[in-house]
Amino acid sequence: MSATLTLFHFWRERLIQSLEAVDTETAERIPQGFSNNIRWHAGHILVNFNEKINPLSGEKEHFSPDLHHAFTKGSAPGDWEGLQIPELEDLISLLKQQNEWVEQNAPAIFAARMDNPFRGMETGEQLVQFLTVHDGHHLGTINSLKKALGIQNVWG
Repeated sequence: MSATLTLFHFWRERLIQSLEAVDTETAERIPQGFSNNIRWHAGHILVNFNEKINPLSGEKEHFSPDLHHAFTKGSAPGDWEGLQIPELEDLISLLKQQNEWVEQNAPAIFAARMDNPFRGMETGEQLVQFLTVHDGHHLGTINSLKKALGIQNVWG
């Protein structure tokens, strides 16, 4: 297994572990000083990865427009009225599926070259490295949300 895939799996599994340690009610709360809740961060990670990697893999879009609208950069839970949004447990399941999909398709994704480089990255492998850091960034925010909500053991 490549170092890129090893790190992606490590951080994605830590993310899932952190999310699984949260109850649904807590995942909906937004403490003072934060713009989004834990469920938003889980959905944002899922959608952002999908938006960036699908064009490289040749996969067709399989998420609903509601999912994209709810979790794209700049969105917030206050924008969810009238949308069908997956519950946290469903988002966790989709993150696990995405993790497995990346492993199965890593050689093709990593070798793919982007038509339009993203922030200086030209290959799928470089993009997965960036998205791994993105996962870690949001994991840190999720754990900060937990602490702000009074949860001291963020890993469960």
